[in-house]
Amino acid sequence: RLDLRAPFGAPNNLLELDGEVFFTSIDDRTGFQRIFQLDDSGSTATRLALPGIPGVPVELAALGSDIGVIAFSTGVPQVFRFTPGAQPGSESAATQLTFFSASADTGSLTRGGDGEIYFTRTEAASGRELWVLDDLVPGGVRLVQDINLEPAPASYFPEQVVAVPRPGP
Repeated sequence: RLDLRAPFGAPNNLLELDGEVFFTSIDDRTGFQRIFQLDDSGSTATRLALPGIPGVPVELAALGSDIGVIAFSTGVPQVFRFTPGAQPGSESAATQLTFFSASADTGSLTRGGDGEIYFTRTEAASGRELWVLDDLVPGGVRLVQDINLEPAPASYFPEQVVAVPRPGP
């Protein structure tokens, strides 16, 4: 049993990937939320340095053998990706995948059954919409479909994104 309350503050976003456990938590040394990897003994965790993620990570998701992170960069939530190592400290530098210029609620990062990486983003003009990473378009991201043709009041948005397989012929 690992007591994640100290020195980690408030552990969140538990993620198992290839037998390794990752989570976000408040780092007591800095007071900021950071990404940690549980050590092999299961009794301690190490903060990952992760150059390339300049701001606070708020969500983790398994993206194949990589980890996707939603984190703030200059006050705007962006999507990043890094390859974890078998031991803390052997992870790759993170790569920024989105380059939004305006802040908006961003979340529900997931890898779909088609291998694509999806997330939701809520903007005042369009409401909560489903987005996909797409390196074939300028900016590397596109709206999947304008689902909310008339954005609902600010207090109502669809809350869950679930990946489901396409029905067979």
